[in-house]
Amino acid sequence: MSDLILIHPPSYLQFREEKRKYGPISDVIPSTPLFDMYPYGFLSIYSHLSKKGFRVEIFNLAARMIMDPSFKLREYVRKIDAKLIGIDLHWMVHASGAIELAKVIKEERPEIPLMLGGFSATIFYNEIMENYKWIDMILLGDTTEELFEKVLESQMNPEKMEKIPNLVYRDGGKIKVNNFSYIPEDLSDLKIDYYNIFKNLSYSSEPLWWIPFSDFIEHPIGAVILFKGCRFNCLACGGSSYAYAKYFRRKSLAIKSPSAVIEEVRSITEHLKIPVFIVGDVQLLGKNRWEMLLKKMKEERISTQAIFFEFFTPPPLELIEKVSSLDAEVYFQISPESHSEETRKYYGRPYSNEALMNFIINSINNNIKRVDLYFLVGLPRQTLMEVSSLPKFISEIYKKLPSDKEKQLDFFVAPLAPFVDPGSIAFDFPQKFGYKLRARSVEDHMNLVKHSRDWRGMLNYETYWMSREDIATATYLAAKGLILLKRDIGIIDRALSELLLSRIDESYTSDIFMKETVVSDDLYPSKPIYSVIDERSSSIILNIMKNILGLE
Repeated sequence: MSDLILIHPPSYLQFREEKRKYGPISDVIPSTPLFDMYPYGFLSIYSHLSKKGFRVEIFNLAARMIMDPSFKLREYVRKIDAKLIGIDLHWMVHASGAIELAKVIKEERPEIPLMLGGFSATIFYNEIMENYKWIDMILLGDTTEELFEKVLESQMNPEKMEKIPNLVYRDGGKIKVNNFSYIPEDLSDLKIDYYNIFKNLSYSSEPLWWIPFSDFIEHPIGAVILFKGCRFNCLACGGSSYAYAKYFRRKSLAIKSPSAVIEEVRSITEHLKIPVFIVGDVQLLGKNRWEMLLKKMKEERISTQAIFFEFFTPPPLELIEKVSSLDAEVYFQISPESHSEETRKYYGRPYSNEALMNFIINSINNNIKRVDLYFLVGLPRQTLMEVSSLPKFISEIYKKLPSDKEKQLDFFVAPLAPFVDPGSIAFDFPQKFGYKLRARSVEDHMNLVKHSRDWRGMLNYETYWMSREDIATATYLAAKGLILLKRDIGIIDRALSELLLSRIDESYTSDIFMKETVVSDDLYPSKPIYSVIDERSSSIILNIMKNILGLE
């Protein structure tokens, strides 16, 4: 018997029974439009509890349902053998999937306690506990590893449960809300041992379905989080400084030490030569910490297929030079959100186009493998005409680059979709910032997901400047222009550009594996996982993977 099973739901449980226009809502992330990538917290919870002697399993239900058309949910639930079931409601897009999955589990297995957790569960804990009686408890906050440990140790004894911070639970007919007081500031002890996870979960009752997202086997990528919290206030972001302070009680960053980050990275790269995404702008650590981190990465000769660094603002030349000296192909990602300086600054990204241009040139001159620019449609003050001029802006950047360096710059555009994040400034004060929200409650968002056959109908907002149809039109106009630009530069070939353009013209991307405006290889270049396992250090993993995938 497992002590805990963590289950990740699709955004909508009945997706196999309907044909929908998924559109570009997940085009710039690894997952499908069912948002089948589970939160990073699953891995840190697993690592922490397994070190404490608990038996934990991860089951990516969304990935299983996508990849296995014959999978029957209720049959699986009847076979669950666990003391506690945890379901993530982190991103609001999973409201329908999480709540309805919990109901199915409670109908089939009423004896197993059932818990929700994550950002959205924290923000809406009161509504969830009042309206969905089959939810037994919710853990509040952004860091719950030690809290899970306390819940499991309590064995659901009410006298012990009332002493667990951040816990909301049912005691008889009453809802009890414990003090929200656990907000750790040091994350170093919560580092993830990827090798241990990979090895142990491959021996679990569902050996393949711990995968982080459905395309992980063919396009794997690992992630290492530097910190929790933020110093910026992007208007529609549920992970902003405002949201962390108001809903998660976090007033400052919780940081993972450079040594812990290196250990976590090595637990991936020593066994799997897959791309590694460093989550969070290293600049927010402060200069002393980021210098120490990059120094250790260089000294340890961290080597893998690729390392991705994201920046919230353009970094200084000194940082670029230090990152470029690492023993790996380095990719930079930055999200200006808009090419209009006014729109960008108003949204919460306070830097100029000149600063952006200097960053691009400095990065390319220092042999960064690629610089990726990400733009959003659906921002306050943004108009259809403004968005449609994005390809021209990118073209102007290329005029300043040497012709032999052009492929070192890539660019993507996507709608702010499907939701303005609950917990964000714009969600709490929509009229002040020019948003017209179509959903406020959990039930509202569940209904948008359940009843929208077209991605435009799923959006929980419009702006004073653009309707939902305008947002779609602007997205497609900009995407078409960028596709043609990529074709002309040689980032993609003519055949692929024509395929992408035809998808947009049809505007009917019903295949959940098919991105509408980009291709997966353009986002995160990677190789199938079974081809990048280090055979010398990880023969166990290699043999497990071959057996699971039927390769021998």
